[in-house]
Amino acid sequence: MEGALSMLKAMLADGLEIKEPQFQIFLTMMAKSAKKDGMQLVISYMSKSPNFKERSLTRPAIWHVVAQLYSRLGMWKDVLSLWDEVTYRFRKGDGVYVNGRLATLVLDSLGHCSRPMELAEFWEHLRSEFPELLRNENVWNSRIEALMRFGDVDHQALRIVIREMPSAGVEPSPKTVLVFLFPLLTTWWKGEYTTGIVRKVWTWCEQTGKQDSLRKVVRQVEQNSPHLALKRLRMALSAVVLDKYR
Repeated sequence: MEGALSMLKAMLADGLEIKEPQFQIFLTMMAKSAKKDGMQLVISYMSKSPNFKERSLTRPAIWHVVAQLYSRLGMWKDVLSLWDEVTYRFRKGDGVYVNGRLATLVLDSLGHCSRPMELAEFWEHLRSEFPELLRNENVWNSRIEALMRFGDVDHQALRIVIREMPSAGVEPSPKTVLVFLFPLLTTWWKGEYTTGIVRKVWTWCEQTGKQDSLRKVVRQVEQNSPHLALKRLRMALSAVVLDKYR
């Protein structure tokens, strides 16, 4: 990583133009490693190179990584600004299109940066301006994850899983059930309160034929957090019920 950062600095010092593929590689490396000085350097390059930014914004993979980079730095306002710029160009017909991946990155950023008001506003924006993106299950999952980070589990996150998504024609998959249940069992735990929520979701999954989702949850728990999460599952469910999905 240090070698890549040194190379980037040397290229900038020599006035060499960084092509899109190289830029994307640098961005991805810095974002994955959360290398703050490297990310700041790349952002500086972008801000000083409007022509490059002009070209790169037609390439979704690049602005996906840029949004991830901003998010890692806690720069949620810049993530929203990037969204605004992309959607503006989309409406102008500049060869840019808006996709669910960028929407999920915005939602993820607002969740990580604890911005519940902005999350609600952005969701309403999607609902009114880009309703087609709400057919994407991953967009819903990112909203659920963000609400879980805010601690808004039973009031909103649970309602989304069992009511809003089915009403919108998006059937929660095993991935959605896992997104909701796994944090409850591993990090977000408040004893009897959480036990009741787990039971509600479990019963709903059984009643709606989502047994495969429950099996995947149990498998994930056993693989990644066998002692703590299994103990909590046993607190919420009877041994007979749990054994059916092991």
